[in-house]
Amino acid sequence: HPEGLMLIMPSDHVVLDVPAFRAAIATAGQAARQGALVTFGIKPSGPETGYGYIKKSQQKNITVKHIEIKNETDNTHINEFYKLYKNLGTSKNFYILPYDECVKKINAFKDGTILSFAYEPNNPNPIASVWFTIINKSMQYVQTGITQDGYDNFANYLLVWEGMRYGIQHGIKIFDFESIFDPRYKSENPKWVGFTEFKKRFHGEIVQYPSPWIKIYNL
Repeated sequence: HPEGLMLIMPSDHVVLDVPAFRAAIATAGQAARQGALVTFGIKPSGPETGYGYIKKSQQKNITVKHIEIKNETDNTHINEFYKLYKNLGTSKNFYILPYDECVKKINAFKDGTILSFAYEPNNPNPIASVWFTIINKSMQYVQTGITQDGYDNFANYLLVWEGMRYGIQHGIKIFDFESIFDPRYKSENPKWVGFTEFKKRFHGEIVQYPSPWIKIYNL
């Protein structure tokens, strides 16, 4: 069919508005029949390196394993996560939850808790991990842990990406990336600027809330 038209697209697209998608294809077909090479999709707001980091991690053959805590019979994977989490907190000078408190929080939501781990080839020890929790069709990014090898292999990007894919496969509609630095209150949590840039590279919708105001009465 020398005069035929070809539509080339990745197989992992999520098309929410099928009629609009078909209409866009029909419009593109009219231009293509006139000899044009047509591309269509979401209008980019700017260049983004984050997706390149995911690909680099895949090229380094980093693999991801998801552990559903409800199926675990001991704390082996919780201990692996805590070791990575503690390493990150120490290196970045973040507050680190005590081990017992961390275990209690994970087990309190164990029915929906997933610990995702990233591995280098031929290395049984994980180089990064993310703690996700699913509640009412919403997936929360709770905590993370990582080694220098994890940073060097961009495992943090791959873990979030694969976590989102896991959520979609399980019917999740909302991915909650938790808090980011709020420029309205620059003196509060200034250390959050770094991981805020990391989160923004996934281009989610930012929802703003007023800063809490607490007054304590002595009764």
